[in-house]
Amino acid sequence: MRNWFDFLKGRKNAHKNSKPEEFRLLDLGIKYLDKKDYARALSELNRVLALSPRNEVAVLKLGHVYLQQKKYSEAIGQFNRALEIDPEFIDPHEGLGFCYFEQGRLEEAMEKFRYMLNANPDNERAHFGLGLCYNTKQEHGKAMEAFQRVLKINPRHAQAKEVIKFLSKRQSGSDVKEKNVSG
Repeated sequence: MRNWFDFLKGRKNAHKNSKPEEFRLLDLGIKYLDKKDYARALSELNRVLALSPRNEVAVLKLGHVYLQQKKYSEAIGQFNRALEIDPEFIDPHEGLGFCYFEQGRLEEAMEKFRYMLNANPDNERAHFGLGLCYNTKQEHGKAMEAFQRVLKINPRHAQAKEVIKFLSKRQSGSDVKEKNVSG
């Protein structure tokens, strides 16, 4: 199975009394999600939930399907459902953060990303999400710091590299404008 199998071992509800068919369907649903075949992902994840309605990993992944489809209200519902099943589950906070960001609810998004960072200060997705929020709020210095932190954690993070390049060009462009105005 995939690397999510180790993740499942630590989940208190997702693997309790699970049947091999449940793991097979979950793996299949995640593979379809990775391939952006959302209809099949929904089908397989719903089959998992028919077998085990309290499988918080299947609920989480269902939320990710809706997030990718830009169905933010449905995604938020699934991420909250995962938290109802297991209030200590950190991963739904990421999904909620990105849904809130996409809806323009920046303070709520930032709250979710900060919550994740309290649990794991090296969570690159949380730093990336915070960087997006700061950038949207026109707080470019804080955005740059967040994206640089992403690269410190994961030097190959392509999106963070692109945003840093963009912010650097923007900053050097504003420096030239300031010199022209004052000079």
